[in-house]
Amino acid sequence: MDIDLKVLCKDLSILEKLYDTVRIVNPTNNKIIYWEDSVGKEINGYCYEFWKRNKSCSNCISMRAYSQDETIIKLEYKDKNVYMITAVPVRYNDDKVVVEFIKDITRSMIISNGENQEDVNLYNIIDGINKVAIKDYLTGLFNKRYIGERLPIEISNSLESGKPISVILIDIDNFKDINDTHGHLAGDFILKEVAQELKNSIRKESDWAARYGGEEFLVCLPNTDRKNAKKIAERIRESIENSMFKFNNITLRITASFGACTSYGEKTTMKSIIEIADKKLYKAKEKGKNIVIF
Repeated sequence: MDIDLKVLCKDLSILEKLYDTVRIVNPTNNKIIYWEDSVGKEINGYCYEFWKRNKSCSNCISMRAYSQDETIIKLEYKDKNVYMITAVPVRYNDDKVVVEFIKDITRSMIISNGENQEDVNLYNIIDGINKVAIKDYLTGLFNKRYIGERLPIEISNSLESGKPISVILIDIDNFKDINDTHGHLAGDFILKEVAQELKNSIRKESDWAARYGGEEFLVCLPNTDRKNAKKIAERIRESIENSMFKFNNITLRITASFGACTSYGEKTTMKSIIEIADKKLYKAKEKGKNIVIF
């Protein structure tokens, strides 16, 4: 480990009485850079293993602190204990890491519903707070903030494993006409229906979908090559085209255009992979819409 990080850890030792765990992580690949247990033994591995998970957290506080370059605090629970996590971005040499301060506050935290009653479900409160930060309120999909925090992790995992990653951008064709003709409630209805189509068409254990903005969506397919990503995109496109969406007494038929990019483990960035997919989406629009361009 870098000598500067060892010095940093010693400087943080004064905070041991305030926090149960102080550790340094690299949120771009979820790896623990430095963490000593109570007897001074170094602990390696991935940061999400502390939470008894086998993949990175959907609401990764350290990635948010890293990308926004500011201190972030959240509540999380494991088993029946509630934890407060403070993530602080720290620069050393020409790099940046995140120091996590973790405190079990199960017995030291008081939450009131305003009437001094004891019917407050703390776990539901924590879930609600954490979901608000990363979910789109209308569609229930992940939001653009989540894309900015999660996609770099997926790309880093792809680079490390050498496995492909595919990203698909989807834009509802002539969406403005729906709003202008049938009103914004009809437009909102279509957005929610398309979101549900995306949820039904991807693998729940690995893939994810987000609302990128307006009538545009992003689908991330880890460990998926170009051939299989194209099959998934075509399946979604056909499902949208063949669906009859019932809104009040109106039947709405829509199509969507798709632009996609696959990276085969080569060095890439979130910006570059989205730019490529966006250019392909533009070509799909130019070619008459309702098609998939890779």
